[in-house]
Amino acid sequence: MNRKPTDLRGARKRAERTLLISVAVFLVVVGGVLIGLVYGWDKVLPALLCLVPGAGAILVLWLLLSSIDRITRD
Repeated sequence: MNRKPTDLRGARKRAERTLLISVAVFLVVVGGVLIGLVYGWDKVLPALLCLVPGAGAILVLWLLLSSIDRITRD
């Protein structure tokens, strides 16, 4: 039986990227909606000024860790 080799590193990278995007979108969208429902829709814009940098911090940490992984792997 001829099977195509499995690319586990590629699958892991795709899964990590998908999770990163999911977490950032969930933080901004669901956080914004919850703040709008609890505190009123006029408070969503100031809340997004805090939620978006929070998602950016998660992105920066992921970039840092993935670059460390790339450096140590080679």
